[in-house]
Amino acid sequence: MRFFTFFAGLFIALPLCANDMMNLRSYGNETNDKMYLFTSLACPHCAHFHQDVLPEIEKKYLDTNKAKVVMVDMLMNNASLLGAMLLRCAPKEKQHEIEKELYQKQKQWAFDEKKAKSFLADIAQKYGISAGEFETCIQNKELQKTVITDQKRLAATYSVTHMP
Repeated sequence: MRFFTFFAGLFIALPLCANDMMNLRSYGNETNDKMYLFTSLACPHCAHFHQDVLPEIEKKYLDTNKAKVVMVDMLMNNASLLGAMLLRCAPKEKQHEIEKELYQKQKQWAFDEKKAKSFLADIAQKYGISAGEFETCIQNKELQKTVITDQKRLAATYSVTHMP
């Protein structure tokens, strides 16, 4: 089994254990090869990567069942935490589309925490998540703790100290 990791667009191989994936979003079919992407919804370089580079990786590796992409949320601000929580609350089959839209519209929400909650609520509703479900999601302290703990654990394990 091989594991690969992307740090801000750099492709390197690292061993990751199965426990590292327990709470993480992933895209693609189950394969022996997994690409881990350490990314932040509030990182402009990450947005560029998701819009311009990741589609090519998806064509080459996901669409051909050669690998699966696993996302590791790196939190740069409270807006990115709320976005990561929304993605984890969303139905699995909608997560990828929501994530794409969040990166495409990053400038509209990810740098203004006052705008973020309203923007994310609208996105949630667009994808069939009710206002009540969204509010329950972002108020879920256990989920918040999980997202933060996952980031800290994996960042410490692989010496990821910041996003570009």
